Amino acid sequence: MAKEVDIRILRIGIIQGGRIIEERLIRKRDTVSIGAGAGATFSIPMTNLPKEYPLFVFKGGQYHLSFTDAMAGSVTIKDSNFDFNSIKAQKLAKKTGDSYHYPMPTESRGKVVLGDVTVLFQFVLPPPEPPKPQLPELARGYWLKKIDKPYAVTLGATFAVHVGFILAIQAAPLPKEPTFDEIPNRILKMILPEKTVEEKRPDEGGGDEEIEDVKEVKETKKESKGGGEAAKGMGRATAAEVKNKVMGTGILKVIGSLGTGSDGGALADVLKGGGGSASLEGALSGIGTIGYATSEGQATRLGAGGTGEGAATIGELGTAAAAGKVGGGGVGEAKKEAKITGAISAMAPEVDGSLDSGKIASVVKSRIRSVQDCYEKELKKNPKLGGKITIRFTIGEDGRVSDARIENDSMGNSAVADCILARLRHWKFPKPEGGNVTVSYPFVFAPSSGG
Repeated sequence: MAKEVDIRILRIGIIQGGRIIEERLIRKRDTVSIGAGAGATFSIPMTNLPKEYPLFVFKGGQYHLSFTDAMAGSVTIKDSNFDFNSIKAQKLAKKTGDSYHYPMPTESRGKVVLGDVTVLFQFVLPPPEPPKPQLPELARGYWLKKIDKPYAVTLGATFAVHVGFILAIQAAPLPKEPTFDEIPNRILKMILPEKTVEEKRPDEGGGDEEIEDVKEVKETKKESKGGGEAAKGMGRATAAEVKNKVMGTGILKVIGSLGTGSDGGALADVLKGGGGSASLEGALSGIGTIGYATSEGQATRLGAGGTGEGAATIGELGTAAAAGKVGGGGVGEAKKEAKITGAISAMAPEVDGSLDSGKIASVVKSRIRSVQDCYEKELKKNPKLGGKITIRFTIGEDGRVSDARIENDSMGNSAVADCILARLRHWKFPKPEGGNVTVSYPFVFAPSSGG
């Protein structure tokens, strides 16, 4: 009997609304609960059920049926049938609180009714455990059995040797780079081959004539070396000659010229206050490219000397310079240069949007000087530059220019157009109320001269 208790398990089925909603074998001998909560063994969504009620309590190695007065049902043991009322009347169940606990032998079967839910139970022999799923033989490594073992061993050994060889190479230290002195001569001869001049021997057909030719070549080289030194000396002599030639021309000739006295040149006489009989006029008279002037009216001159109309005395040089003329030239006279400016006229814009064209023109008028600067930069390069440029730009909801491009350009100067576009993108207009506004604005450029 005890052996039978040990091997039988509880089989429970739940019927709701006339349909079996769940059936389960309780292989683990433990308390089985029923209720509306998720923690119950059998969770049934009913409002009249408690969250979790222990219907079959396992204690002392035996199951006990636990029921209350609100439940109906019966228990059948072999051929005897007992309902809950008779069990309570015969005091076969032990009352604990509101529940009655009735010990059930393994031959018991019965039912418990809770509203429209019926719980059927009985003790049955456990069915055999289903076999564990197994992979097919091919997937369980059957291909490993078909591998040739000698081939596999050889392949593994070869792989191990290669891996060991690679690891050994990586662990080996790098060879030291040899210095130039450590390189063998035979290697140096291969890298830097010696260039030798082959000389034919007398008995090979050249005779003494070829040997004499070689000697002449060597002597020619020695002479060329001596000629180089002579050329260096000639170069120094040529420099001295150039120096003397320069000293005899222009103002250097004046500085080095000698007077009739024995104390030096004309410059020395001037610095001494005229110690010699020679004067600076006499010294300058021999130079054709420099004129001189005296206080008596001798004029400055260009050429061979002499006075002439338009010449100025030393005393008159200051007055002539103040008047803008020296000796008849207009050197000091201020030169008036005409200033080239550009005129811009902005035509009425075409506006596609809710922004007033007058407000747009007001902003453009306040920024027209920046447009004129772009035009006048290129006008200095081409005084005849002119034409019409139409710019199409979009004013965003924040009043800033979101897009700008050249719609028409009859001027044909991309520098002016690009400059205007770059500056216009930074302008800010009044914020439009009805979304983005597209404007087509023409500018007409024409050159104008001003004093």
